[in-house]
Amino acid sequence: MDELNADKYIEAGLLEDITDIVEDTEGVSEKIIDNQRVDGAIYTMPMGFQLIMNSASPELDVSFHNFSDFISSTESKKCRFSEWYPSMAGLWFRTEIGDTVDYNHKITEDELKIFYSNLKELYQYMGRDPYMLHYSFDNFRAVDLPFFRFFDTDRFMINGNEFEENNISRDYIGSLYDIQIAFLFQRDGLMDFSFYEDKEGYGYIPRYIMAINKNAKNKEAALECLKFMIGIGQEYMSKAQMFPTNTGYLNMKIKESAGNEVNMEYVEGMSNNEKLKLIKVINNLGKGIVTDTYEIEIVMQGSEEYLLNKENIDIACEKTMNKLNIYYSER
Repeated sequence: MDELNADKYIEAGLLEDITDIVEDTEGVSEKIIDNQRVDGAIYTMPMGFQLIMNSASPELDVSFHNFSDFISSTESKKCRFSEWYPSMAGLWFRTEIGDTVDYNHKITEDELKIFYSNLKELYQYMGRDPYMLHYSFDNFRAVDLPFFRFFDTDRFMINGNEFEENNISRDYIGSLYDIQIAFLFQRDGLMDFSFYEDKEGYGYIPRYIMAINKNAKNKEAALECLKFMIGIGQEYMSKAQMFPTNTGYLNMKIKESAGNEVNMEYVEGMSNNEKLKLIKVINNLGKGIVTDTYEIEIVMQGSEEYLLNKENIDIACEKTMNKLNIYYSER
């Protein structure tokens, strides 16, 4: 049920209460459990999650505090951005004005105007084709992670782009392997990185959200499947480039160091200090960042004429707000 508003299904009584199975499974993240509760009960559960990783060349003083600070801290520098403009744009939407768990939240015109202004700056820096904004939400989700690849001892790649001087990336990450490599390059002074964090903790994006139809013919089998997937089946999330929701299992894998599973000479594994840093992040999760699919499509598509200088920001925002208000009235 990724990117779907589960509240409607819950209110209609269509989903099975899975509270007992989730609470009785050892190791499942207490923060994720709490975030999934609706009036004390649990009806949906993500099998895995991703973090948001902000990274930049060490010589850059870049702020990822918010979209406005990010733009102001990069506008005077000749920066090279990650290939995934849709990913970066979509992530700023998620953390700035997109819904996070509460589907009753509605974007205001002031929020939209600030977002569009920053989005245009980002678009101009990156020189991307604005017609990418016609694509579906999947393009903005951009699930391809920031894979790192060695070319030689002085260069590496993020999403197929050479990461040298003045490079910046903001992307999804859900692989211990990728984080190991990020630590490796940080050790070598090639990059700095951090994870998105708000006042509640480290924001995460829930993935592979499972729910069970209350009237399912094979409900018992579905419940057994859920029990398996959040328990001993969590190893499959690692293979799917997702951090397992069962953070007890995940902490164990971090301590073991996933480098033992990767047959590549340059993967040295994480140091004890690096493992402790990552365990701190995993054990201090904040909000589950859930974005309304249709909302982000309306916002991103509505920005196109403004990005192309065919409309001013007031007209673009007015048109987008009209569409949003129609959608909100039907949501």
